[in-house]
Amino acid sequence: MMFASDDWYNLDNPAFALGWHTNEPGSPFVSNAHSSVSESIFIPEDLIAYLGTGTPGGNGFPVYATGEYAKIKLSNDPMAITDQADADALTYYWEAANFFDEEQNLNPAPAYLTIAVIEDVQAKLDKASYAYSAGINRAAFAYFETDTIKRNELCGAALTSFAEAQLYSQMAVTTLESLGAVDDPLPLPAP
Repeated sequence: MMFASDDWYNLDNPAFALGWHTNEPGSPFVSNAHSSVSESIFIPEDLIAYLGTGTPGGNGFPVYATGEYAKIKLSNDPMAITDQADADALTYYWEAANFFDEEQNLNPAPAYLTIAVIEDVQAKLDKASYAYSAGINRAAFAYFETDTIKRNELCGAALTSFAEAQLYSQMAVTTLESLGAVDDPLPLPAP
């Protein structure tokens, strides 16, 4: 089971009341492709939340958000949430880094893999690595914190960094896939 919102915001359409319109299933104004600022997808039976900011493809608000989702495995224990976010962030990072390495090592190199693209993807991977490092730093302090409030604050800071690492890793992959799909033609049938 997944839950989704049927809410939409009218900024300037005079045919409808301005402001939020809630619980309008089937409304043509509820769109994942045009106007979402943030989205949440919950899978209750697996206790997983996917939290996203921006419109898929990057054309929307906030600026530079590409509609990637951070995966958060829910639990009653903040440390368990943090540990799983750590594992997920590291998995996302290595998948992105390995994909990038594979693309760079193709012979011949793909035409879309220009210096500017390489620098852009590397910058995203660097940001993912930095965010992951910040997350493990905060998580390490959380493990040894005895004050529950301070421990939860540290877990929250670690979780935020792990989510950021997930997002930058996914943005690197999205960049490669979107550019590669444009320049790589379909193989021609054998004669």
